[in-house]
Amino acid sequence: MKRKFEYYVKRALGELPAEFKEKMDNLVISVEEYPSRYDLTSLGIKDKRMLLGIFRGVPFGIVSSFYSGPVMPSEIVLFQRNIESIAKTEVELIEQIRLTLLHEIGHYFGMSEEELAQYT
Repeated sequence: MKRKFEYYVKRALGELPAEFKEKMDNLVISVEEYPSRYDLTSLGIKDKRMLLGIFRGVPFGIVSSFYSGPVMPSEIVLFQRNIESIAKTEVELIEQIRLTLLHEIGHYFGMSEEELAQYT
């Protein structure tokens, strides 16, 4: 099932608005089964099932302003089992992957929840 999930993630990436795709740089998108204990505690989340995705790293625009030299890529992680647990159908799964990915990309770009709402 992981291969199918990753396929849906790649498909969602391909369907991103052009203004996102054109600016995404030094960013890795990956899939993990569940969030780590560190992820949960850093966000103050007690129930691991509540976290669908996470942005780890330096937001877009900050690297060029404050850093010099090579910088590790930022990362967006989607938590497969958590997303699957809230989707009842394959259509819902595809949509939840899209929404979660958009949400985390919004964090990469430093967008507020209100700004993100126009894309979801």
